[in-house]
Amino acid sequence: MSLSTNQMNVRTLLSATLAACGLAFGTSLLAQAQAATFSLTPFTGNDARVSVTLNELSSGNIDVKVEVDKTLALADLRGVFFNVKNEAILPQLSLINTSAGVGTFKFAANSVSEVGKVKLEGEPTLNPCGSTGCDGGIEIGQDGLKGGKDDYQSASWTFTRKDGQALSMADFEGMTWGIRATSVGTGNSRGGSTKLSGVAPKSPTPEAPKDIPEPATALGILVVAAGAAASRRSVERG
Repeated sequence: MSLSTNQMNVRTLLSATLAACGLAFGTSLLAQAQAATFSLTPFTGNDARVSVTLNELSSGNIDVKVEVDKTLALADLRGVFFNVKNEAILPQLSLINTSAGVGTFKFAANSVSEVGKVKLEGEPTLNPCGSTGCDGGIEIGQDGLKGGKDDYQSASWTFTRKDGQALSMADFEGMTWGIRATSVGTGNSRGGSTKLSGVAPKSPTPEAPKDIPEPATALGILVVAAGAAASRRSVERG
């Protein structure tokens, strides 16, 4: 059965409006999700580079991935240290979804320079988090490579709150991170050691909204379009 011109126009309008709805919903969801990747470089020790990626989840948790840049040098991750912008979260902070090697952790405002058997401060007393220490520390693996069984080039976990409240990138933005790594080098020459630091970037300022209809507005257009189509059909039949 062939469609009338009016019916074809209504279908075209319907498709365009649904697309606008989808785009509006999608834009809204994208605006809620934030992620950031930044690099840490040595403040003492051998040359190496490590990247940290923070990913804000819709669940209110923060995924974290720490990864050695193997194109520069190999390094066995031993400890990750960090500061937070919002120290009020520290008593509730915890880790879930930990990867292999992620072990002891400790969170206490401005007082963590050692966790497990790992220290961050350099020689004589360098500490990227400040003279008294960082807000948190996480031990990765153990001393020595153990024939490659304890050679952690990457580690990951999820930050969560024990009270169920949401975390956000704003809790971590602009704050210093530090990493202790051993067995640094290339090939079979891995006798080096390093301590690295870097700063989590601040969240970008959200862009001004484009002229895209909000979901409610778009749905209103659909209702009007459907009503107009029905009126036209009634007139044509009359």
